[in-house]
Amino acid sequence: TPHVNLGTSSLSTSVLSGTNFTLSMWINLVGGIDGGTNYTILNNEVYQASGLILRVDGSAAFIYLRTNTSGAKVSSQTANNVISNTTGWTQLVVIKEGTAVNFYLDGTLLTNAASGSHTNAVAATNPLSIGAATSSGSIYYQAFKGDVANLQIYNRVLSQAEIKQNYNAQKGRFE
Repeated sequence: TPHVNLGTSSLSTSVLSGTNFTLSMWINLVGGIDGGTNYTILNNEVYQASGLILRVDGSAAFIYLRTNTSGAKVSSQTANNVISNTTGWTQLVVIKEGTAVNFYLDGTLLTNAASGSHTNAVAATNPLSIGAATSSGSIYYQAFKGDVANLQIYNRVLSQAEIKQNYNAQKGRFE
């Protein structure tokens, strides 16, 4: 399974378990949604116990973030079919601000279909990986079917203006 393993670092143990963070990336889902497989974008989850997972749901084509705190999982997701008709590169931004999560595609705020009350995720012991989920720290599955580029992780919340500015500044590289 093609993926990038970033190991365990302060990035995965402090920033992604913090109160506020922003994940910004460009994704290119190749071949579309197949009706069943989940496509992991970013993961350091110890299944439903600690860490987080960001993925595209393969059955309903929504974007999903799950954080885990002491065995309690909390999920937020976009409406169905936000990603199914996407062709080519798309900018995805996920913001966790306090207990709320918001999703942006191509600089535009999406409406959440479900939004849990996210507390700070328990720092994960699994390595942070791009493009696949992990099990037992080394078995990779639910690979992202496509490309992930220009992943940026911030230890703060980007404003809507900053998200739009970044989208406009970078979109020429991905057209």
